[in-house]
Amino acid sequence: MPGGSALKERWERFNKLSRDEKAYQLTDGMLRYGPYAMFALLPAVTLVLQLLYVGRHRRYPERPRLYGEHMVFAAHNHAFLFVAGTAVLLSPLAWLRSVIAVWIVVYLLRSLYRVYGGSRLGVAVRGSLLFLIYSILLGLATAGLAIVAVLLR
Repeated sequence: MPGGSALKERWERFNKLSRDEKAYQLTDGMLRYGPYAMFALLPAVTLVLQLLYVGRHRRYPERPRLYGEHMVFAAHNHAFLFVAGTAVLLSPLAWLRSVIAVWIVVYLLRSLYRVYGGSRLGVAVRGSLLFLIYSILLGLATAGLAIVAVLLR
């Protein structure tokens, strides 16, 4: 494999680091490359939204149909999620973190209902499926970030 020896050397160098140095390198790499992963997740989430809400345009004519329309909605919710997530991380009070977490769920489900329409049960099912798929994609992106943090340093 071309470049395999360089990757192997980087992996061995990482394994020789102390536990604190490994944690620092992983954290630094994830913070450095994290925005790229989030930027890559946005089109994937948009595609999932488009697949979840395919069809039924006669019944819901105002529902977004084009990929770009789904992208605008996904970008808006991503931005909201990052701002609210930052508030959760910075909040010193446990009860306030819980209130913000509940607000995140309510806001995201309500935005699905207002933009895409449908029944509340349908929104809850689609929202749950979207959350599951997003969690899997986020886990894969996080694993990729950890690998990049080790091998690109």
